[in-house]
Amino acid sequence: MRSLVGRRAVVVGASGGVGGAIASALVEEGMEVHGLDLHPPRGDWVFHVVDITDPQAVQGAMEQIGASGGIQALVYAAGFQVPTRGLDTLTVDAWQSLIAANLSGAFYSIRAGLPHLSGGPSDIILLSSVSALWPDQSGAAYQAAKAGLVGLARAIGIEDRGRRLRCSVLMPGLIDTPLLDQRPTPPDAAIRAAALRPADVANVCRFLLHLPGRVHIPEVTILPTGLQVLGDSIEAQLPATVADSGRASGPG
Repeated sequence: MRSLVGRRAVVVGASGGVGGAIASALVEEGMEVHGLDLHPPRGDWVFHVVDITDPQAVQGAMEQIGASGGIQALVYAAGFQVPTRGLDTLTVDAWQSLIAANLSGAFYSIRAGLPHLSGGPSDIILLSSVSALWPDQSGAAYQAAKAGLVGLARAIGIEDRGRRLRCSVLMPGLIDTPLLDQRPTPPDAAIRAAALRPADVANVCRFLLHLPGRVHIPEVTILPTGLQVLGDSIEAQLPATVADSGRASGPG
């Protein structure tokens, strides 16, 4: 396992529950961590106030960070959701906001970060969702955006092989974060207790970055034991109130 001490990481979406957990985990590993987001979180890393849906703002931040020593890891952990998500009620503005935050921001970050990625190999980690491959109740726009991250990661694997980039996409299931409050009916305490924690996803990121340069894991699905399986939720073992939560089969 390679050491991460002294390497530089950028975490986009560092104000969120998962993004903040990832940033903290990488700081613990001795990395120099830079977080990008609109609202400064509490954390022992350098924070840059950036609208991640603004390509020029992202470009400026990446140039500033990468100017002195490059970037060895780029993690896109931004996530955005809306409660009104059905096709019959989803507005054009909501669609555009969901695609901008969950997909376009990743492209802006990677495009701006590419000239600065170094370290043989450098890493890109994209936080997608199990709903990208197994549709659920998280809505068409959210699922389309998260599926786009999978396609983006696979394209990077083909196009940038010569740069020795390792692009991995994580597809977690239900995570107990404030994003769950954006569900039409937020899940109850029993479901939240069974869900993944942000630290669980952060530990997977930590593991991927520690891997020797010869090892690449392109895709990882992470599910809460006893709550989800691929393609479905296990509701029989949970209280009857689970049925009222809109199915616990996706992160948002």
